[in-house]
Order: sequence, then C-alpha cells, then structure tokens
Amino acid sequence: MSGRLRRPSRHSWRRRHDANPSRLMIDGWLARAHCRLSLRLPFMFRQCYHSGTSLGERQVKKYGKAVLVLTAGLGLVFAAAWMVYRYRARPTQIVWARSLSEATGKARSGDKLIITDVYTDWCGWCKEMDVKTWSHPAVIERSEKYVFLKLNAETEPDGVALQKKFGVVSYPTVLLLDSRGEEFERLEGYLPAEEFLANLRATLEDPDSLGNLKKQEVRAPTIR
Repeated sequence: MSGRLRRPSRHSWRRRHDANPSRLMIDGWLARAHCRLSLRLPFMFRQCYHSGTSLGERQVKKYGKAVLVLTAGLGLVFAAAWMVYRYRARPTQIVWARSLSEATGKARSGDKLIITDVYTDWCGWCKEMDVKTWSHPAVIERSEKYVFLKLNAETEPDGVALQKKFGVVSYPTVLLLDSRGEEFERLEGYLPAEEFLANLRATLEDPDSLGNLKKQEVRAPTIR
C-alpha cells in the first residue's frame, strides 16, 4: 500500500555521517568510552564490593562506594562531552571574506589556505555554483578548515587585480592561494559539490598534496 509507513533501514544512521567519516569515528569512540565507564565498571566494582574478592574485602567496602560515585560521575562527564560534540552549533553557510587583505590576515592567523571564487555578474555557471556547490551541506561543513574569499573580477578592485595578476580568462575559476595570497593551483569551470570536494581532498588534504607542501613552505623560515 502506498500509504503504509516503511521501517527505516538499520544502516540508515550511517548515511548521515558519509560526508564526514572523522565525525563517525569520534562519535563511536565517545559512545564506547561512555558505555564502558558508566555501565561496565560500576557493575565490576559492585560485584567486588558485595563478594569481597582478592582486592580485599575491607578495602573494597571502604572505598567501593566512592569508586562507584566517581565512575558514575566520569560516565556523566563523558556523556555530556559527547552530547556537546554531537549537537554543537555548525555553520549554516560559508563565511566569505570580501577582500584579499582580510583573507590573508585570517589565513596567517589560522594557518589556513585560501579558496577564492572568482566570478562575474553575467556568468550563469557562477550562479549555479552558488546554488548547488557553495550551498551544499558537506562543502559548508568543510569550509571551517579554510578561508573562503569571493571576488567579482569586473567590479571589485581586488577581483580585478587578481584577474590581471593570475590571468583568469574563464568563469567561474577557483584559485587556491597560500596565506601570502600567491596562487599554487586553480580549478576552472563549474564543479558540482562532489567533484569540488574530491579536488579539495586531492589538492589540499592528502599528506603529500600540493596544499600541504605549500603550507610547509610558508611555515619554514627563509634561509639566505
């Protein structure tokens, strides 16, 4: 029947974490730690308290209640920490820097790279990226790791300067800049969210990626 409610799949909870595997790993670790501290250990000490095992009946009876209270308290602390992490406030949209000086300042202070969206008012694919890529939840969540800069190549002074300096001739173009504002890679044309994130991982996040090498170069002192 079309109106019949369907039972959700037992694996449906995992799909919510597909965009961020590290979140799934941390959630699982905190949940396991909480269960062990708040459930398993209290029963173990309770058994020792009532049976008087090799730990020594007198010592267990003397300190057993304190250990039970302490263990339960630690369990509550872990549970509260997990709840804070799990339901912490997350960004609902990308926070764009509107000038190169603002972006480089944030990049230096946070040791981050700059992702620059160079666009024009007449570019249809630029508007498509605004709707489908820059508004995608997975891209928004990843935006906390970088400084995002948005510049119009025709009407904003920094945009005009970047367009001339780096020879941008097609739109949209995403320039990947280091904290000094120097380009080391670019992504040209419309990119769906999945393709943009794949390029991000390959170019900026893998251990041997160009982005990590660029960050190390910026951090290293200049030797003359």
